[in-house]
Amino acid sequence: MQMTQKKVDGLLHQYQLTIPEGKVTEKMDERLLELGKTTKVAGFRPGHIPLPILRQKYATSVKSEVIQTLLDESVKNLVQEKKLRVAVQPKIDFESAEEGKDLSLNISLEVLPEIEKIDLGKYSFEQMKTKVDPNKVNESLKKMAHSSREHKVLDAGTKAKNGHAVRLSFRGTIEDKAIPGGSSADTVLELGSGTFIPGFEEQIVGMKAGDQKDIFVTFPKDYGSQELAGKEAKFSIKIAEVLEVVEPKIDDELATKLKFKNLAELKEQVEKMISKEYEELSFLDLKRKVLDKFSEDFNFELPKSLVELEFQSIWRQLESELHHNHDHAEGEACNHALDPKEEEKLRKQYQGIAERRVKLGLILAEVGREHQVVVAQKELDQAIYNEAMRYKGHEMKVVEYYRNNPQALASLRAPIFEDKVIKLIAQKVKLKEKEISFEDLQKRIKEITEGEEMN
Repeated sequence: MQMTQKKVDGLLHQYQLTIPEGKVTEKMDERLLELGKTTKVAGFRPGHIPLPILRQKYATSVKSEVIQTLLDESVKNLVQEKKLRVAVQPKIDFESAEEGKDLSLNISLEVLPEIEKIDLGKYSFEQMKTKVDPNKVNESLKKMAHSSREHKVLDAGTKAKNGHAVRLSFRGTIEDKAIPGGSSADTVLELGSGTFIPGFEEQIVGMKAGDQKDIFVTFPKDYGSQELAGKEAKFSIKIAEVLEVVEPKIDDELATKLKFKNLAELKEQVEKMISKEYEELSFLDLKRKVLDKFSEDFNFELPKSLVELEFQSIWRQLESELHHNHDHAEGEACNHALDPKEEEKLRKQYQGIAERRVKLGLILAEVGREHQVVVAQKELDQAIYNEAMRYKGHEMKVVEYYRNNPQALASLRAPIFEDKVIKLIAQKVKLKEKEISFEDLQKRIKEITEGEEMN
């Protein structure tokens, strides 16, 4: 086999591969004889089938398999010999594939750009620091106490009012047809909580245990279910009990109920949780600063194939969102297609985002490679577990999906790797701490998430 370099244009390398016809025939015969050891052909024992018979039955499929194997071996040897770092799978074009003649193929591959070594020590960034406000701790404790509230049954003649809870049963219908999931034999509802459809809770005020009545409400126009949005419904309800909502005191008893030794330990844990939240927000801010600075400082040729793949991924997501918005649009059906001028503008915008993502991805990959940053299997397992927990009842299916789908697994590995590299960078650069209020930090993070994508 002969590999000849035809052209090098920036990151694009083009080669011509010639595979002698005799080589293809030789490898085909070897594969056919191997196949003949296990295959069954009428009138012959396995391992004793004549080669001409095997050629007649399997030549077409075996030839494709052999050519692919020879091609894979040739590309692998080329990459190893030339020490190429390939960006994506090579593109293969058959130049000549006539029967009885040498096989000629054109191979086009893009390589990753050479990125100059990054002197991380020369960089300096501001790192936001936020002290835990005692008021925030108290707010969290109040929320925890509220989540632990109890309900005490009131006298049968007590009329329900806002702030009370009621135990009730209900059955919802629209035009005498039952609403899917719109019935319950036993539900506790706190009046004034806004848990149910607007107007539902207000019509229960004044009812007593044992009371029954029909109430009428209209589902909001932006309700999650398109079938129910904007429609009037009837709910037949019966009150079983009127309940007093009892808020627990924030004390050692509450802490014990929440599995802590005492209130001091509970407060300490809450402070740690809030502090961790602040640290995560501060990290997002620092990450954005690092990415912005690297994007500004580095300019190099990007593999067009990687940029195109990233752009197509972004564009598919946009189209999916447009279809989703179209499916949930109010009133008459609308056309989800973009206006040509708007589409051109968006394509240009997302092309820039794709280029930024690819550039930063290559920079972080280079830093990670230089400093031997790897994603441990236990980190990947934890990410799979976290993802599985989002789909209650289907956890094992999610796990199997990621185990059997390398591309999906890579989508979990990428953000873990990225954050590990950013954390390494944070250890190498100069950091100047700046104290900031939690509100200002939140505002900063909101600006980041509402602006250009994080990377």
